[in-house]
Amino acid sequence: MFHSEGAFSGFAVDDLDAAHRFYADTLGLRVEVLEGSGFLRLHLASGGSSSCTASRTTSRRRSRC
Repeated sequence: MFHSEGAFSGFAVDDLDAAHRFYADTLGLRVEVLEGSGFLRLHLASGGSSSCTASRTTSRRRSRC
């Protein structure tokens, strides 16, 4: 049976820096940068959190440059 304890949500974005600015500045969420991991943790008003990372296609494009 599914237990909600320890569950999390996450999604990919095209531009992690732009996502950080949008969620922090526009929506007013507390955004935590998880140093060295390539992830942001978004702290929601409900007390929950969600994570976002750069999409794989974005990461591949950057690594070729």
